[in-house]
Amino acid sequence: ILEVIASHGLSPHRARVIRLAAQSACVWHRDCPSDRYGVRLHVPILTNQGCFFETETEREHLKADGSAYFIFVNRIHR
Repeated sequence: ILEVIASHGLSPHRARVIRLAAQSACVWHRDCPSDRYGVRLHVPILTNQGCFFETETEREHLKADGSAYFIFVNRIHR
């Protein structure tokens, strides 16, 4: 996966797979200071309609249909 991402001109530093159990939620957090540029590429592998990515102002279901999403992680999210 990292090789494919790099082939598109991006510079990945690391990758991780996270499994969130049904009916659970991540805590609200920020991955870097708000005055710093911070972006992550999210690629949902398996999800359902009741699963959402949330920021303070938005809530969106990220489809596991091969789509990839750039997320600003210098903002509070979960």
